This record gives sequence, structure tokens and C-alpha cells, in this order.
Amino acid sequence: LKVTQPSLYMSCLCMTCSEEASQRVVMGISSGAIGAFSTAFFAPEAFGNVISHCGSCESAPLCKP
Repeated sequence: LKVTQPSLYMSCLCMTCSEEASQRVVMGISSGAIGAFSTAFFAPEAFGNVISHCGSCESAPLCKP
């Protein structure tokens, strides 16, 4: 992942964001959950953790054989 905006790691909603993927998480619920899973699957160097609640692969291209 190439960071194009230096402010990405500075602060997010009064929290410090890490430059280490192992300390970042992407999460979603329902269709956002499969989006979170897909993001973590295709960009493991950016997100080391994923929370996917009630994600459905029914309409996701990632789950199609």
C-alpha cells in the first residue's frame, strides 16, 4: 500500500492511527462485512485484522468459483 496522503497516519477521530498493518483493523456489518473481508484479503499489507459480522458471499465476486 502506497500512502499518498501523509495525514492518513496522523490522527483519526482523536485516535492515533498506526503505520503497522498488524495494528490496524477494517470492519463491516452485512454487505459492509464482505467489503471489509475483501479489503483485508486483497490488501493484507494494509490491514492485519478484520471484523466481518454477518457477511454474505452470495453477491460478492470474491466468493464466486
